[in-house]
Amino acid sequence: MATYTRADLDEALASYLDQDREQLAGRLEAVAQRTGELAARIGTATTAAQGWSAIEVLGHMGSVARAFGALTHRVASGEATQLDLLALIQGRDERVAQMSQLPVEELVALTQAETEKTAAFLRGIPSADLNRKVVLGEGMTWTAEEVCRLALAAHLESHLNQLESLLS
Repeated sequence: MATYTRADLDEALASYLDQDREQLAGRLEAVAQRTGELAARIGTATTAAQGWSAIEVLGHMGSVARAFGALTHRVASGEATQLDLLALIQGRDERVAQMSQLPVEELVALTQAETEKTAAFLRGIPSADLNRKVVLGEGMTWTAEEVCRLALAAHLESHLNQLESLLS
């Protein structure tokens, strides 16, 4: 019977990381698809939830997809090591107002393109790059993987649920 070595363990863990990275990329692609499906129902819907109309939710999603997709790339590549997350969030309402002026089709295309671009990026990098960290302020740090999984994928999935509620 062969002895299980550290190299075997490292190989197994690397395969789990690769599998997890692939699943995260798949979540982003599912966001892109579901965004298109729901947006087709928006039309001129103006019902608001938590203060936002369906178009404003979609505008926020486009902004989130662009900002946190880019941040995922910048952290994973080592370009970004610090970000004032609170300041970024505090500018949210202004970005929502600007983005919601765009036609629904543009917002959908933007959200889909940005999430698909990030999914492709995930598939093209070593899993270890997702362990790079960014300082978000006040002692808070995230890895590139956490930025992608929490600030991007989970965030967009949450807003898709919100959008679905608005449209039902």
